[in-house]
Formats: sequence, structure tokens, C-alpha cells
Amino acid sequence: KDGELKPIKSFTALVAVQEHPGVLKPGYCPVVFSRTAKVACKMTKILWKMGKKTGGAKVENPPELSQFENAEIEFEPTAPLFVEPFSKCAALGRFAVMDSNRLKMLGKVSDVVHA
Repeated sequence: KDGELKPIKSFTALVAVQEHPGVLKPGYCPVVFSRTAKVACKMTKILWKMGKKTGGAKVENPPELSQFENAEIEFEPTAPLFVEPFSKCAALGRFAVMDSNRLKMLGKVSDVVHA
């Protein structure tokens, strides 16, 4: 029914990579923080990216992401996670991605696939 939260199978998000010394590839599994939730999520696919290296142009299906690039990514949580698209609920649509106690990405949920 409408207005009810359901666990998700995967979600797509617009992210801004903050600080990361190497490159991020599909298969990377950092911890996603959304409100009070803390769940490891696997990066399954990079849909597009853009940044200084691309000259501000969108690159479709890139193999990797570098620091200070913006991208649209698909994530798959390893445990039940409750998020909503940013357009539906701003509070449940924002998240932070951390690894080794360092901020790696900030993001906004653009789409969800319910379990």
C-alpha cells in the first residue's frame, strides 16, 4: 500500500566521489549510511560518469570511477535497507558512503527496486 516503507533489492543513485586514492570499480562494497541505517552495499554497475577527466561530458558505462567525479551508480544492499527516491522523501533519499572510517561518496537516491 502507498505510504509504506518496504525493504529494497537495489537502488540507483547520483553520487559525488569525495576522496579516494585509487579507482572504484563495480564489485566495490563500502558501508552506506542513510539516517540511522548502516549497511554494506555492493556497487553493481556504473551507468555514467562525468568530471574534469571527461571534460564535463557524460561517459556512458565507464569501467571505473576516480576521485572528484560525479556518477550514477547501481547499488545492491547486503542486508535489508530502507531508502526512498530523493524526489519522494528527501530525508530517506540522501546517504553517505564510507570505507575504512573515511568518507568516499555522498549521494542522492534516484530510483529503487523493491524486494
